[in-house]
Amino acid sequence: MARYSEETFETWSRELQKAQMGDREAYSRFLRSCSHFIIAVVSNKVPHSVDRDDIVQECLIGINRSLSSYDPKKRLKPWLISIIRFKICDHFRKLEKLSKETPLEFEENVTNQENAENSLIEKENYEKWEHILNQIPEKLRHVIILTKIEGLSYKEAAEREGLTEATLRKRISRAYQMLSDAVRAMEVDYVES
Repeated sequence: MARYSEETFETWSRELQKAQMGDREAYSRFLRSCSHFIIAVVSNKVPHSVDRDDIVQECLIGINRSLSSYDPKKRLKPWLISIIRFKICDHFRKLEKLSKETPLEFEENVTNQENAENSLIEKENYEKWEHILNQIPEKLRHVIILTKIEGLSYKEAAEREGLTEATLRKRISRAYQMLSDAVRAMEVDYVES
């Protein structure tokens, strides 16, 4: 995966700040530039190309939905990486759910060794992400699921949970920190696998 300099992330951060103020051209520039980064990260983590394309699309949608949550005072890279990782995890969670719903006859007809190997790799990746998500307390995990996976706005999620938006944002911030710590602890192992 190509390395991206801190200057690149700072440039993207400035574009995002402009986008938060309504500058559509800045947002387009950001998306065009960062999509290469997203593709590189997802390609490094996900073996099957069809899955990669779907995940990249979901990442771009997630960025759009989460635009208001970006804090320009903080580094952009961890914010982007967390969205990408949540979308990868969500993708594998959906795959796991589908695999449980797949009729047994279909599973027995799989003869292509490559597909079987890819399924095994996908399951291992899913299990890693599920392990990471399960390391944070339920109330923090739940607000992440509401806002990042279900796509609720902060206001909608706060109302559903009976919280103020400020309290919800604090929970999300704590969840991100805990997830970031868990991912950092696993990162060396994860990149090697």
